[in-house]
Amino acid sequence: MISFTRIIYISFLVVLGHAIIDGSFKSYVLGFVPLWGSHSGFLLLQKYQEIINIFGIKDKIIRLVNDNGLNNINAFKDLVIPGFEQYFTEDDNDDSNDEDSGNSQFLTVESILAIPTLELNEILIELKHSHLCLNVRDLAVLNELVALLSLLAEVTTTTQRDNSPSISLVAPSILAIYFDLKNEKNNIQHTTTLCNALISSLLSRFGGLLEQLEIDVNETGIEFKKKNQFYDLYKDPVFLFTLFLDGMFKLNWITGSFLPDAAKERICARIKKLIFDNGVIIEYTKEASVPVDIEPVQEEQVHGAESSSPSALKRKRLFSNIHNNQKYSKKTKSIDSNNYIKEEISRHLYASNNDNMILLKPTASNSYNTLAKLATKYLCIPATTATVERVFSQSGFLCRAHRARMSRKTLQQLTLLKCNCET
Repeated sequence: MISFTRIIYISFLVVLGHAIIDGSFKSYVLGFVPLWGSHSGFLLLQKYQEIINIFGIKDKIIRLVNDNGLNNINAFKDLVIPGFEQYFTEDDNDDSNDEDSGNSQFLTVESILAIPTLELNEILIELKHSHLCLNVRDLAVLNELVALLSLLAEVTTTTQRDNSPSISLVAPSILAIYFDLKNEKNNIQHTTTLCNALISSLLSRFGGLLEQLEIDVNETGIEFKKKNQFYDLYKDPVFLFTLFLDGMFKLNWITGSFLPDAAKERICARIKKLIFDNGVIIEYTKEASVPVDIEPVQEEQVHGAESSSPSALKRKRLFSNIHNNQKYSKKTKSIDSNNYIKEEISRHLYASNNDNMILLKPTASNSYNTLAKLATKYLCIPATTATVERVFSQSGFLCRAHRARMSRKTLQQLTLLKCNCET
């Protein structure tokens, strides 16, 4: 996870590493690097690579998460590792604090609506702000506003929580918000323009993910312009199969959705296959002699291929029937040897425990050896850059106005000590 900011006219790049160790979520500040000159994408990429090389973790990085600054996107757009950005930011160059500010405004409106209207208006009149008194239309507009933004506000808060999976919140949140906005569009009277804008923004950024869920992104009739740096990014299968590893979701977020039944069956089958394929990879990735692709080859296809070409005919051999049986038994063995992964998938799917961290518990490896490895590998991916912002906040506390002469190196060292000491 990377980002940069200015602290009293001093610019820094932050690189965090996230991992699950012994079933616990850990975040470490790998680099808090002062930046000089233009903050170009080339400079950010160079600093990132220096930090990664120092720790020797290039081959251990699963995903890269960066904030939505244009220079950050330019810096890492050519990396093999995909990344994904903060949610629901209207403009690519918006300040990262705008999201928190918007959420605070929503909570303020929600709190105001919780006060009985007569009581609220009496208070306003007493304070000599009668011009702010709410009439019937005002209340209707504010209630519609809250209805439209409530799920977005909730996901903004939920995805920033610590010590629990957040990557698994992305797909079900987007799916729920999409269907909620479609439903509200049919019920609202005063905020139709806002509703259309929200749907358009959602499709612009997360349309790729909705396509993976077999949703026609044009079905609403609302025009939108694809934000290419995000749209295809959310087609990453990680947004689908990580939910199965989260005991709270598994496949329930699909089966309980408003998707058509046929689509539900196909998506569930695809997710289980993704889990199986990644399970095979994680089990055999260190064994170069074992192929990653172990899809069974039908015997009829083999014979058909041999008989279709004269050059494919082979010389008869003594005891050829025995050799053929041995060859087939080896194929069967390579396939059957992975049945335990399918059994783990089935046991986890139908288990009654819905603890979102069930596969991260120390005892999980006894029953879910492969799934526990997958959960440890993928559930550490954060859904937002909230932890980066906390590092910047700590730096702001250290570098106050009365300590403005603090050198960049001192601030760098104090920040690393402060943040890593608390992990």
